[in-house]
Amino acid sequence: MANDKEEQVVRAAFDVFIRYGYKRVTMADLAEAAQMSRPALYLVFPSKEKIFIEVVRQMTAENLEKIRAAIGPLKTVDEKLAHAFEIWCVGPYELMRASPDAADLYVSVKEFAAEVIKKSALDFEALLVEILEPAVGKKSKSTLSAPELARLMRTSLKGFNMSADNATELRQLLADMRKLVLAGL
Repeated sequence: MANDKEEQVVRAAFDVFIRYGYKRVTMADLAEAAQMSRPALYLVFPSKEKIFIEVVRQMTAENLEKIRAAIGPLKTVDEKLAHAFEIWCVGPYELMRASPDAADLYVSVKEFAAEVIKKSALDFEALLVEILEPAVGKKSKSTLSAPELARLMRTSLKGFNMSADNATELRQLLADMRKLVLAGL
């Protein structure tokens, strides 16, 4: 983050977007949440879209940092994958489900922050490769490489998110995928 004002806006905007979604939020709402005037907000960010993109970028970067910070002490590949999916997939899923007005965020992310999401998804995939690589490298039965398994796992997450009716079901789908992948290693 470039400065304290940007950080203040992004932190406030995160809460506002989660609560009301993207479409219902105005620059006036964001200025009020950040405790500044609308003209002052426009000096920090030129548009609601730019604020939204920065919120998405920062949220995904923070989630990757949380995963990296926590997987070091974990012993097994399954524990590391479970933790990574909990933060990357289940946490955001629960956040979106907590606010019915936040449903339009999925559409808005595709519309405004597609490049940020693509990059962060590839960063998450690279992290999955790091987790899987030691297990795949130990005379694995798998015919797929760690990058291939990571890509398969990452791309499956979108379908799991869309088809799960609740967080419990999402966790079960993720656990089943981990079992399937780990059985092949």
